[in-house]
Amino acid sequence: MTLPSVSISKNTFTTSQAPASSVGILAVCAASSTGTALSPGGFARTDLAVAAYGIGPLTDFGAYDIAVANKPALLVKGVATYAGSYGTLNKTVAGSSVVTVGSAEPYDRYSVIVTVVTGGTIGVAGITYTYSLDGGTNTSGLQALGTANTVTLPSSNVQFNFAAGTLAAGDTWNVMTERPLMGDNAALDCLTALSTTRLPYEGVLIDSSATASTVGLIDTFLTGLEAKGIFKFVLLNSRFKNEPEPTAESESAYASALNAMFGSSTSIRICVGADGAHLPSQITANNLKRPTSLLLAARAMAIPIGEDPAFVSRGAITGAAISDNQGNPYDHDEDLFPNIDPLRLTSLRSFAPGGPQGVYITNANTIQPSGGAFPYLQHIRVMNRACEIAWAVLTTQLSRGVRKNPKADPNTGAVYIFEPDAASIEDLVNEALAQPLKGQVSDFKFSLSRTDNMNAVPCIVTAVLSIVALAYIKGFQVQAQFSKTIQTAV
Repeated sequence: MTLPSVSISKNTFTTSQAPASSVGILAVCAASSTGTALSPGGFARTDLAVAAYGIGPLTDFGAYDIAVANKPALLVKGVATYAGSYGTLNKTVAGSSVVTVGSAEPYDRYSVIVTVVTGGTIGVAGITYTYSLDGGTNTSGLQALGTANTVTLPSSNVQFNFAAGTLAAGDTWNVMTERPLMGDNAALDCLTALSTTRLPYEGVLIDSSATASTVGLIDTFLTGLEAKGIFKFVLLNSRFKNEPEPTAESESAYASALNAMFGSSTSIRICVGADGAHLPSQITANNLKRPTSLLLAARAMAIPIGEDPAFVSRGAITGAAISDNQGNPYDHDEDLFPNIDPLRLTSLRSFAPGGPQGVYITNANTIQPSGGAFPYLQHIRVMNRACEIAWAVLTTQLSRGVRKNPKADPNTGAVYIFEPDAASIEDLVNEALAQPLKGQVSDFKFSLSRTDNMNAVPCIVTAVLSIVALAYIKGFQVQAQFSKTIQTAV
C-alpha cells in the first residue's frame, strides 16, 4: 500500500532562462586505431580518450581541441572508407636486402624516415636503426631489429618488410603515409550517431574525403535536424595541397582544383577549410600536418560565439606553422598566395615582417551562396544559439491556452490573439535570449504575429526572430601625409 504524500521537486529551468548551453564543445568524427565505432564519448582528458580510442586523427584532433579550447570534446569513431596507405618508398640502401612497405595500415599521416645505424644480416641480431614519423623533426632513440624480418614502428602501425640479405650502416628509406579517411556515407553515419546522443556539443569537425557531394549531403542532414530543434554547424576540409605527397602542385593549380571541387557548393551551415598547417601532436609530440578545419574549430571553441576566429588581437593559432625552419612557405599561406579566400573556403595566413608573428585564420568563411547573410562562422554560431533558445522556450508553451481578442477583424472576420498574451510569450523568449546574446550581436528581437487566426484548428502562431549581427572590420584605408601643424584640443 502506498503512503499518501505530497512530493515537491525544484525545477532548475524556468521559461525566462536560456537552456543549458553546449557552446564551446566540439564533436570530432574521425578514424582511430581502436574503440567502438559510432558510439559518442565525452572526454576532458586526453589520456582517457587514448585509452578508449587509441592512436589516430580522432584522438589527436580531440587532444588539440581540449588543449586549446580548455573544454571537453565529444569523440565519435568513424568507419574509415579509405584505409591508411603508403606513398612511394624511396630508398638509399647499400645492403642486399630489399626493403618494402608492409600490409599494416598506418594510423595517421606520417613523413617516415628510417636510418640504419649498425648494419648486419637480416635474421641475425645486431642491426640497429632510428626512425622519425615527422620528416626528421623528432627522431627516435636507437632501436634493435633483432632477428625479425619485419618491423612495425611504435604508435603508428607503419610497417616495413626485409627480404633475406644485409643492411649497411647509413642505409635509409622514407615514405609518406596517408591517414584513414571517411567517405560521405561514413560521415553521415557519424552525424546520425550524434543526432541521437544527449551529450552536449555545439558543432562537428568531420575528417573525411570531402567533396561537393559531401557538402550537399551534410547540409541536407543538418536542415533535417533543425526541424527537430537541433541547430549545429559542421566543419570540413579539402584535400591537402601536394596530395598525395610528394606530388608537386603549384598554388594556382591547387586553387583551380578546389574551385572545380567546391565552386558550385553552397551551405549556411558548413565551413570548408583548405590545406592545413604543421603542429606538434598533444599525444605523441610528432610534428604532423593537420587540416585548417581543426585549427578553425579549436579557435572557435575557445572564444565567444560572436567573436571572429580571424580576430588578430586574439593571438596566433596555437602551435601552428605554415613555413619551414628558414621561414620559407611550406603549407599554403594566403598572404603570399591570395587565391583560396575568394573561393569561400577558410585558409591560413601569415603577416609580413613587422606584423604579428605566427599563423592566423584568414577569414572563417562559410560556403554560403553569394550575397548571403552568413558570411562567417560566427554568424552561424550566433544564429544557432538564438534558434535553440527560442525553440526550447517555445516548446514549453506548446498547447498553452491563450485568450482571443474580444472583437473580430472587421474586414476578414478572423479572431486574433489577445495582446497581453502575445506580449507574455514574446517576453519569455526575449528574456531568455538577453544574456547569451549580450555583446555577441548588435540587437535582437523575437516577435509574434498579431494576425494569425485563433479560430483555426490546429492553431498555429507565426513569429520572427531578428538578429542584427556585429560588423567585422576587414580592412583600414589610411592616407599618410605631412602637415604643417596638428590641432590639439586644449
